[in-house]
Amino acid sequence: MSKGCQQRIVTNLRAFRSLVAGLSSTSSSVSSFSSRSGGSVRRSNMKSSFSSHQNVQRRSYGGATPKGSSYFSEGTQTKRNGLLFGETPPLKGQKRIRESWELPYFVTFFSAGVILCVGLNGKPDTSLVGWAKEEARKRLEKEEEDER
Repeated sequence: MSKGCQQRIVTNLRAFRSLVAGLSSTSSSVSSFSSRSGGSVRRSNMKSSFSSHQNVQRRSYGGATPKGSSYFSEGTQTKRNGLLFGETPPLKGQKRIRESWELPYFVTFFSAGVILCVGLNGKPDTSLVGWAKEEARKRLEKEEEDER
């Protein structure tokens, strides 16, 4: 492998590691090439460079996440509780207390459904077949008037 090709691989490897580790590309632990392995990166150097950057603070990407976790990490619940949406049922003789967002949510979706059903059923027929039927009806009426 040529010297220029090796330098490009080392540069690309540095860029990749800086992306993965979230650090600048001035990492001094980038591995060197061994002539015996045919230009491949030594595994011991890769392992040490990744393991030394484990406690790097990451972005939360907008969500309020606990320290040490990311937006895509699993939740804090340790086991399934068998309840729908994790909501405990009310005690006997008590009604479920609705959240403040539920009534406007249901009213909005119901009214949107009604508007869509009424609006789509009442729209004018603009298809080619509908136009042809209307035109044929008009011509038949005109012929009947002419015969009289």
